[in-house]
Amino acid sequence: MIVDEKREISLKTMAVTYYPGIKHQTMILDVDGSFLTSKSPERLFEEACLKHGSTYEGRRQAVIHVRQYWKRTPFAIAPLFGMYVFPSASPRDLDCVWLFAHHVLDILPDAMNKQHSIVKFRNDKELPVKATATFLDNQYERTGACFLRFGPLELFRPNDECFCNT
Repeated sequence: MIVDEKREISLKTMAVTYYPGIKHQTMILDVDGSFLTSKSPERLFEEACLKHGSTYEGRRQAVIHVRQYWKRTPFAIAPLFGMYVFPSASPRDLDCVWLFAHHVLDILPDAMNKQHSIVKFRNDKELPVKATATFLDNQYERTGACFLRFGPLELFRPNDECFCNT
């Protein structure tokens, strides 16, 4: 792993996870490799969301308001680019892995421990995750529902009540 304090969340990011260490808090897995940073996952998400026109909390609250996903809420970082992320556990849990839906190819049960999963990415990389495949599949589906509601297609829904009640 490479220490890179300037690394940001981008369309290349596949996963973000806590990395408990003396100096570094977070590991960013992207198509170019694994990178360590002292920024927390929440800070990285805040910076990425702001870059794309909102805040981390604003994106979360929009999903909670529209979809009623109160816990382990998936959200858009950059909805116009299809960049959506979902957590494998509570964001307060140090085992939480944030998975970027556009990179996920498959979610399989871990043959050695059914309480864990193997996430396969589109570039053939794999990541073990401490969550069941059923739970992660559900999270992936919830993220898809967010994409359908907030994604680029939203621009072409002028009959939606949001537009009619203004």
